[in-house]
Amino acid sequence: MAQQMQNANMQYAAPQTHIDTLVEKHAHLQTVIDDESHRPLPDSTRIAQLKREKLRLKEEINRLTI
Repeated sequence: MAQQMQNANMQYAAPQTHIDTLVEKHAHLQTVIDDESHRPLPDSTRIAQLKREKLRLKEEINRLTI
């Protein structure tokens, strides 16, 4: 019984750690987008790519938390 509880806890720990990592990456992308946007000549293609990646992360986070 104790082994089953430990295994169940491990199953939940890994996904939460993964979600936390995704949230950190999402926040970092926002920082990179802000930095790029405030450059004298922002690269609109790069900003679009970063925003797509940020959206992909958000969708994955939502999928894992529902």
